[in-house]
Amino acid sequence: RPPMAEPLDGMAEPTVLLETTAETLADIELSLSELSQRSAMTSGKSVVRIKTVNLIVCGSGDIRARATTTLSALSAAHPSRTILLSTSKPAAGLPIRTHVATECHHTDEHVLCYERITIETAVRTADLLIGIVRPLLVSHIPTCLWWIGDPGFSDETFRGLVAISDRVVVDSQGYSNVDKDLKNLDELAHDRNAVVVDLN
Repeated sequence: RPPMAEPLDGMAEPTVLLETTAETLADIELSLSELSQRSAMTSGKSVVRIKTVNLIVCGSGDIRARATTTLSALSAAHPSRTILLSTSKPAAGLPIRTHVATECHHTDEHVLCYERITIETAVRTADLLIGIVRPLLVSHIPTCLWWIGDPGFSDETFRGLVAISDRVVVDSQGYSNVDKDLKNLDELAHDRNAVVVDLN
């Protein structure tokens, strides 16, 4: 599997330039491309859509609010394509709602942008959720799963996302049985040739 890239240095604090919604999954790439072009026009500099890692964010509860601040801080060191997967029911009763954004860092010559794709869907079938995420992953760069909340070892979505990831990031603080849960997680990740990172 591809190694994780070294952090990028010398970039200022991130600035969210543009964001929009995409009606379908097929619109996501087009929307991201359009945002980049509009960013170039706004800044007067060439825009580079740089990605060193695919980052899948999923878990239990309101993960969007919990993840946003951390994701912005991480983007300076590890520009990524972030896919934030929320299984809460989208507004207006839609089966799926996608929101795309570019967050960019200015250098002297370029604007370096990373991409965030937020997917809200009431779909809870593991195969369908994996089918939504997999086509959005950028090939030839590593994939990292950040699972927020207790790991659901019997949850097929959790197991399926681990299977397509090179690294699994968790925070064991608050786990009901830390030693047992981390042991089970390590065994699961090892079976799928992934590495576990505990933030605690």
